[in-house]
Amino acid sequence: MKYIDNWDSVKERYEQWWTGKLKNGPLLKIHAPVANPPSERVQVKTPEDIKERWLDAQYRIANYCANLPFGAYIKDSFPMYWPNFGPGCSATYVGSEPSFAPDTVWFLPLPVATLEEIEPYLKFDAENYWWKLLCEHTQAALDASNGDFIVGHTDLGGAMDILASLRGTQNLLFDLVEQAEMVKKIEAKIIDLWFVYYDGQHKLMKQTGQDGTSAWMGLWAQETWYPLQCDFSAMISPESFSEFVVPNLRRQCQWLTHSVYHWDGPGAIPHLDHLLSIEELDAIQWTPGAGNPNVDAEVWLPYYKRITEAGKGLVLLGARADRIEWLVSQLPAERLFISTSCGTEAEARELIRSVF
Repeated sequence: MKYIDNWDSVKERYEQWWTGKLKNGPLLKIHAPVANPPSERVQVKTPEDIKERWLDAQYRIANYCANLPFGAYIKDSFPMYWPNFGPGCSATYVGSEPSFAPDTVWFLPLPVATLEEIEPYLKFDAENYWWKLLCEHTQAALDASNGDFIVGHTDLGGAMDILASLRGTQNLLFDLVEQAEMVKKIEAKIIDLWFVYYDGQHKLMKQTGQDGTSAWMGLWAQETWYPLQCDFSAMISPESFSEFVVPNLRRQCQWLTHSVYHWDGPGAIPHLDHLLSIEELDAIQWTPGAGNPNVDAEVWLPYYKRITEAGKGLVLLGARADRIEWLVSQLPAERLFISTSCGTEAEARELIRSVF
């Protein structure tokens, strides 16, 4: 890989981490500017229209490639382009319409009045505009990469989050009580489609000869992996989580080679026991949520210990550089994946020396 001297070693470390046998932990991904950047940056014109900024593959890929030489890819870092079309964008592959904002995308409910009316929408359509857009965008990124960076999987979303987009969150909350079996039936169909969508994008990567897979969370694996999620879980009880969410998470974990769960915010904390009960789940990534202490705060340590003592990996994104040594001293390093930022490449290399 063009910007990494030790790519084979980095890949081996990720493969060790997935099995809980990382020899010299933690996995440490550092975002830092390169010490000796190019003298000039390639200028890429930004579209004025917000929607075009999201959908113009040529612009997005060119902009990424223009910034690529300015990053320092050291220790366990690697360059990854992410074809992002919003969280849970697979809702658009079955009829939801997207609403584009500068920093995110919202997905509008289907024009139906009942849960039953959603079911006919749940079929794979190879000619769906948004699905074709993802495939074309992915292929364009793979062609531009030429092995210099990894192209990641898009954010397909979790089954309940997708259903909440299609049905409307408040309606779905009532459905859990009034039409539990129909919810489960539709969830299962969404997961069936989820596998088709993941596999479709993954086949493009394999056909182009890409070396492994990645996604928004920034990890790497030689085979399939994905950051699974259910942000909807913040609004339901542990009993409902066990009934409606866990079975489909287990299906996904069994289908993928590796898996991480995106555990998001204090509202999701009551579900930890159920997550730890999923034997096939490899790791958990904690997101504290806005206004709460950072991932490196001591208040979260009891949860981290429960996760690692259960034999799961722990993913912490956005830890402060001066807190990493403390985290490593408190937790099994072979189970940790930590990302952080440094102001300079020199600071990043000094951090590596202090941790390892």
